[in-house]
Amino acid sequence: LSVLLLVMLCCSFLPADLVWLENKQAGFKALFPRQPHLLADSVQTQAGLMPRNGLVYEVGKFKDDNEVYSLVYIDYPDTFIHSDYKDALIDDFLKTMVKTSIAEKKGTRLSDIKINYKTFAGRRLKMSTNGDKYIQYMQMYLVNSRLYVQEVTCPAANDNNASIDKFLKSFTLL
Repeated sequence: LSVLLLVMLCCSFLPADLVWLENKQAGFKALFPRQPHLLADSVQTQAGLMPRNGLVYEVGKFKDDNEVYSLVYIDYPDTFIHSDYKDALIDDFLKTMVKTSIAEKKGTRLSDIKINYKTFAGRRLKMSTNGDKYIQYMQMYLVNSRLYVQEVTCPAANDNNASIDKFLKSFTLL
């Protein structure tokens, strides 16, 4: 009985399994630890002030290896950027998004690689922030004229935890 109680006590401190959350209007689903809140604001971009929407989960008081999970999207004008444009234009756009993200967060680039979601171009960025106290992972995909951005932030001591990849790999278009 005492062994069973010890196991139950230890398990209660483990982070909860991630659960699927869908945003049918935005056309995606992803795994989150708990219910995220909706984000709807505007952000300054290369194309001017653009609406940004999505889901953000800040861990707060709950136990988790990470601090923040988010999946947001920005709809650009078709005349500005589109996944049907030449690869070089898309690559330049995504590289600029990476540079902008690093500059905004005063981060240090740890890795930056090209990725794809099906036939759509993307980037995966890893950077340290806040005096190397935190690690932030970011995945971006350009789908038509919509840029999807997934982010996970964790304390540097929790880098490479299993929840990071589980969340980032969960992105699915509906």
